[in-house]
Amino acid sequence: MRHLALRWTLIRKFARCSQPGHIAVSLGAVLIVTTLIAAACSGLVSERPGTTSKSLGWAEKLPGEVGLSWHECELQSDIEEWKQIEICLGHPLPTQSEAERAWAAKGAAGSRELRIGQHAYNTRAIEIPYTPWSIYAFSRDSRPIKVFVSEQSGHDPDISLLSLENRAAWEYADDRRATIIYDGKDLRRVYALDAAYRPYLIAGKLIFVGRKDNSSFIVYDGRRIAPQFDRIMVAYCCEEMLYSARSGEGRYVFWGTRDGRRYIVEVAAAESTEGPIYEAKERGYLYSAQTGRQIEAMMPDWTSIGQETRPAQPPPTAAVP
Repeated sequence: MRHLALRWTLIRKFARCSQPGHIAVSLGAVLIVTTLIAAACSGLVSERPGTTSKSLGWAEKLPGEVGLSWHECELQSDIEEWKQIEICLGHPLPTQSEAERAWAAKGAAGSRELRIGQHAYNTRAIEIPYTPWSIYAFSRDSRPIKVFVSEQSGHDPDISLLSLENRAAWEYADDRRATIIYDGKDLRRVYALDAAYRPYLIAGKLIFVGRKDNSSFIVYDGRRIAPQFDRIMVAYCCEEMLYSARSGEGRYVFWGTRDGRRYIVEVAAAESTEGPIYEAKERGYLYSAQTGRQIEAMMPDWTSIGQETRPAQPPPTAAVP
């Protein structure tokens, strides 16, 4: 903690020197200070998740086993995508309620402020003159929790700062790393992940997108939820943001790719929905399963998706795709 405080003091002194109205520092001094800051922060920002209290060895859970509903549809390339999504979900994509918007910190990226009880949480971006680098610091009551050194990219890496169940959740994502600092802990390290994205609450429990090696998946209440995906779309810029994981109104929606097929998935608390706990629409059919039944045991009910005519029914002995 003493080392972290020393690093924070160094950063604050450098920030004061770089503000307008102070004596400009020479390029050589800037490079020296930059080197010192990078070295001081290396233990914070260059680390890779290692052995932690939880790892990817923890057992996968089906949605119904943790009180979630899971609504999944395969997206067909020959049908207008937004029409398919409307048919699949049965309602528009979620938007944040007024109460959920109140979770967010005040201020713009790089200067956010969030109050939880008697504590003040802040993010601050400090540009390093004459370099493409910036320092991003997340603090509680002016004491640093996490510091990153980031190179300029297509978006500001200070993604969001939220109050989730009276715990601060800071999402940070630059071109080299993406993580969530939740209740003072880096979730990459807590769960031995390569990346963590898009924090939200369902039924008062944390849900987010996790990535490890070549797999992406949902983590809910500290449990990895099946099924996994080759990729779950998360984007912070440009047209891709239209297909990025989103949340609101108690629902968590994302686009995922698995075995070369694209899916839209909606996750919610099981008691907030009617009908099956698990539901998947794939290849023009609707499959569903009640709580406690394995996904492999699901039977088709022959509901067509995006088609005017009902597809031919496969033989009774045919395996569920």
